[in-house]
Amino acid sequence: MPASHEWFKNILVAVDFSASTPTTLNQALRLAKTDQCRVALAHCVPDIARLIASTPRFIAGMPQLATLYGDIDQTQQDFKQDAAAQLSELTATLPTKDHEISSSVLVGDPDVAISQAVAEHGYDLVVCGTRGAGTWEKFLVGSTAKRLVRDCPTSVLVVNDEHRRPPQVVMAAVDFSAVSLKALSTASSVATHWSAELHVLHVVESLEISAEAVKRNSQAERLRNEINDEAAERILASVKRCGGELGKVRVHVSWGTPWRELARTAERINAELIAIGTVGRSGINGLLIGNTAEKVLSACRRSILTVKPDDFRRSLVEA
Repeated sequence: MPASHEWFKNILVAVDFSASTPTTLNQALRLAKTDQCRVALAHCVPDIARLIASTPRFIAGMPQLATLYGDIDQTQQDFKQDAAAQLSELTATLPTKDHEISSSVLVGDPDVAISQAVAEHGYDLVVCGTRGAGTWEKFLVGSTAKRLVRDCPTSVLVVNDEHRRPPQVVMAAVDFSAVSLKALSTASSVATHWSAELHVLHVVESLEISAEAVKRNSQAERLRNEINDEAAERILASVKRCGGELGKVRVHVSWGTPWRELARTAERINAELIAIGTVGRSGINGLLIGNTAEKVLSACRRSILTVKPDDFRRSLVEA
């Protein structure tokens, strides 16, 4: 049974100093609605020694890579100092009187370093951008963003760099699993916080059959309507249990491939934020994220808030 979402208290913002960083930061600070909320900025620099050690020697010019960097330890320290200085300049522009804001430089692959920081410091939300290009490589785009969404042991908000205002339309995707209802509760709280419309979508996974074809079979149409009605009732009951306002929620039930229907519905209602759980009906870690949330992340230009199941940390350790 879903409970009212406990608001975020410890937010980690991944920054790369690209043009999208202000948008990512602004959305994170808007979520830090109380002065008890801590906000930490983090930038990742590469582990140079590991980079050199893992570089294929058959690539032309690579044997001279160590020579290029000179004193590896000193170069690593220079990178960290440069990043720390930029973080300090960025932090100085933020409203620190409203929140406790800190910054740190992480070393290594962004998704791994951030996940480790979450495990160490107990962050309950990671906020990152969908676009950006750092000195070394594009940061948090494509496979890196997907790995963070899949493997980071807490909720992850991937901010679309076009969304410079608070979302006006929030959509939650539910399949009635525990984690999807947790995502619904989070979406309801976020929608209330931002005075946004809350839309809830349930997709009945099925072959994509046209509405005209269904209408030609009266028995199939009747069964489909019954399933739609039952799903809508379950959605409203779930919204009520998580403290949402029934009069302000809009219910959608569609049939087809989940990720396609999520993308289509988000486009149709102009949802700026989609909340989704990272493990679905199967209970197999990574299955829904692999088949649905990651595809939604790639398929549509929306901000995506992914919510982890309560036992995600334990499952991650056991795996």
